[in-house]
Amino acid sequence: MRRPQKVLLVAGLLFALALPFAWAGPPEPFVAGGSIDSITVGEVTPAGESGRFAVKAREVSGWISINGSGWLPYTFTFGTNVPLTTQSGQIHGTLTAGPYTAQVHAMSEIGATPISCEVAPSGTPCLGGFIPGLLLDGTFALPDGAHGQGTASAWLVPILGPDGHIVAVFGQVTLIGQWQP
Repeated sequence: MRRPQKVLLVAGLLFALALPFAWAGPPEPFVAGGSIDSITVGEVTPAGESGRFAVKAREVSGWISINGSGWLPYTFTFGTNVPLTTQSGQIHGTLTAGPYTAQVHAMSEIGATPISCEVAPSGTPCLGGFIPGLLLDGTFALPDGAHGQGTASAWLVPILGPDGHIVAVFGQVTLIGQWQP
């Protein structure tokens, strides 16, 4: 094969490989939000004598709407290693809703949820007029199918069992970013 033919062949191959990316178009806004309704027991074990607990394969679930397209049930399967007293620390997991999968990395900390103490049962502890809970802030990535990334945030009110572990939750989750559906 002569040099001009090789150049044309390579240029043609590069063009053919680039077409799917050109047709994909620019990223579009991505907004997903919904409820946090339940949590499983998962695998929670003491991390030595540190007062921390290793949490593996625990699941939070609820309903989520992606770009206003109706409601899908979702499951967020996560792992973490947190102190029992604050439940604060890094959280890594996978959120699955219908055909979509998001990898989530976040930090949790104690803070005020948006629920006013005025609606809380008598004797509920308050933080600046609001019910305290866990606040999560981090990032997400959509690695398969629809590709995208953005910020992940959530708040939840944990219901603690007699041993101090979370046995039930309610709250809200929000993902905001860009994607190529």
